Amino acid sequence: MKNYFTNRDKSWIYLKKEMVVYLIVEIWVVTRSILRLLPLNYVLDFNKYVQASWIVSKEYEPPFGHAELLGLKVFVANSIYQ
Repeated sequence: MKNYFTNRDKSWIYLKKEMVVYLIVEIWVVTRSILRLLPLNYVLDFNKYVQASWIVSKEYEPPFGHAELLGLKVFVANSIYQ
């Protein structure tokens, strides 16, 4: 990373215009997220809404954590003993 931002003729680090734009956007996003200001407030509220509506009843809950990662044979074998 240092070689990417370092000018080969000089030993000091310089910022390219893409990096400056990235830093401005990143600072804007982080401060808006921390202070919960618009429009990022909508994204955070939507995230909470989706998390609250994910499991609507007991029958939709997985039998154990990360059950989706198991193969069918292992899942059925573990579900029988639950």
